[in-house]
Amino acid sequence: MSFTFAALLAFLALHADCDEIRHPTSDKIFEKYIDLSMNLTILFKDSSIEEAEIHELAKKMISNDNDEEKVQRILDKFMESLSEKQKKEFGDLYFDKV
Repeated sequence: MSFTFAALLAFLALHADCDEIRHPTSDKIFEKYIDLSMNLTILFKDSSIEEAEIHELAKKMISNDNDEEKVQRILDKFMESLSEKQKKEFGDLYFDKV
């Protein structure tokens, strides 16, 4: 009986349109992160820059997207952490697309 009840609750949580478990602001931020992360991943797919680094960069950029100067500092710090080859790849790919 308890298994059936738990299964019902799980079904409702997954398939019901429950506004109580969603937050519009969080959903918007998450959507922006996914968009930026996927775009950067696609852009750098043939580079030597690790995908995890790209996702972390996207997270930091979205977390601070209301402060353009801070985003620029994040990009500068990211660039400093790259090898010379990666800096060239990043510059060639990213700055040509922005």
